[in-house]
Amino acid sequence: TLYDSPKAKQSAKTKAFASGEPVTDPYTGEELCKTIKEAKRLYGKDWQKHVAESDHITPLQQVHEETKNNVWNTVEDIQEAANSDKNIKVISRQNNNAKRNKTNTEYVENEEYLKDKGVRLTQEGKEQAIEDEKTSKKAIQTALDKSAGKNILETFNDAGMQGAKNAGLTALTTAGI
Repeated sequence: TLYDSPKAKQSAKTKAFASGEPVTDPYTGEELCKTIKEAKRLYGKDWQKHVAESDHITPLQQVHEETKNNVWNTVEDIQEAANSDKNIKVISRQNNNAKRNKTNTEYVENEEYLKDKGVRLTQEGKEQAIEDEKTSKKAIQTALDKSAGKNILETFNDAGMQGAKNAGLTALTTAGI
């Protein structure tokens, strides 16, 4: 919950439906509805296969595990990277609920688990999920590297300014003595 952004997830969903064109789950090929009410009206008991939800491609738990010891990124830096457009994808509720905290690769390669959850991914969808994971991880790392570099420069700049102040005070005190 530290890194989650409902606003970013809502924004992704809004963008997906902005054109008015049909929206499909990129991994199952199922057509998606923007609201639960619409999905229930159109698809009855199968509504969860058709209602859109936003999914973090790289799970937030994994982002946390990979960044928890990084002293050069703030919580805000990590949250921004984790909720970027490159890490949020609109998929079906059924697909999102089944995926949980798994990486896309772990998820799509576990046929028994998918069968147990009643999720049917297309072959193209599986390939897309793995490609999305690679893109997501690269984007997150690039954003974190950039913010860490900025934070390092600011820290050293602040330290240099403080050192200069202290040196000036020392010189002034010595001259006064």
